[in-house]
Amino acid sequence: FSVCHGGCRAQALLLGEVQDPLIQTPLSERFTRPESTLRLFAGLCPVGNFAVQQEQGMTLIVHKGQVVPVPEVCIPLLPHLQGDLSLRGIQQTYGDAALQWVGMLYQQGIVDWA
Repeated sequence: FSVCHGGCRAQALLLGEVQDPLIQTPLSERFTRPESTLRLFAGLCPVGNFAVQQEQGMTLIVHKGQVVPVPEVCIPLLPHLQGDLSLRGIQQTYGDAALQWVGMLYQQGIVDWA
């Protein structure tokens, strides 16, 4: 419960719903998380520890029970999450949105650093 808050976001996406049917109240009503800025060295190279799956036209990454949808703009980045491209390179090649997505994956424990 402390990780998923009562439901699977991927299930909601697959069903085309706002939230997983198992969740009784939306997560936003339970608590609000203050925005934080993640500061990382631009030379770090992310290494993913996940499997990639295709489900109903969506690309998903799976890590220890977590299922995260991959934004379309980040799909070309997936092969580079093996420690061969730095955060600086990700930003230059794929843009700020991809860099922020990698930061989110790090915060969730889905990527680490080479």
